[in-house]
Amino acid sequence: MGHGFGDARGDRGSNAVTEPLNEPVKVHPIADVIAAIRARGPRYLGVTVGNLIYGQLFLLFVQWLMPDNRRAAANAITVILCAIPTYYLHRRWVWEKKGRSSLRTEIVPFWLFVLLGLVASTLAVAAVQALWTNTFDGPLPALVTNLVNIATFTVIWAVRFLWMDKAFGVEREP
Repeated sequence: MGHGFGDARGDRGSNAVTEPLNEPVKVHPIADVIAAIRARGPRYLGVTVGNLIYGQLFLLFVQWLMPDNRRAAANAITVILCAIPTYYLHRRWVWEKKGRSSLRTEIVPFWLFVLLGLVASTLAVAAVQALWTNTFDGPLPALVTNLVNIATFTVIWAVRFLWMDKAFGVEREP
């Protein structure tokens, strides 16, 4: 008895969409996104929260070491140094990869996102610092720098998860 969805024998039912029987039905891209989030989302979120905590604490520390007018430089230093352990945490724990890293499919895509985050967050911090110094007396507060950094990376975070999930070539269960 057909249900309109077909079965392995090609029974299309009376409400079937007209498709060739021998061609596989294409799954909507949203299904891939949902599968990736279910499979690796909690671990990715865990690494991200850990990175957020140590990254923001490190950013506060670097800002404390540097002059107040160097917030963008402090941001850049933090992004670069915190990306190294983040790569290995993502690779090993989120995507469960062992052995040598692939330059083309793992290292380059990850570091391109780091570069994107570095440029975007550093430009954002520099712009906010310039706006702040033109508007208020005194230097840009360190916590404002942290908030700008977090806001910039929040946008990149979601895109990076989906991109890296494909780049690491993780197999999805049917």
